[in-house]
Amino acid sequence: MSATLLMQTITSGLVMGLVYMLIALGVTLLFGIMRVVNFVHGELVMLSAFAVYFMTTGAGLPFSIALVLAIVASSLAAVVLPVRPV
Repeated sequence: MSATLLMQTITSGLVMGLVYMLIALGVTLLFGIMRVVNFVHGELVMLSAFAVYFMTTGAGLPFSIALVLAIVASSLAAVVLPVRPV
């Protein structure tokens, strides 16, 4: 394994770990405040990820613009989706 591949693998692992940490912190923050398990949080994360992917590959938008549009789209979806206690 070359040094470049090793550094790319380590960086990719750290970035994915940080993404998982942010998702987990969001879930625990919502549960701590509302005392309700909110499964919609994970769905909104996946909606945002797919939106960024399809806007960059399908529409050909730059990543930064697609990211901002995905944040706006998932925020609007969060307002529209009802949150019911489980």
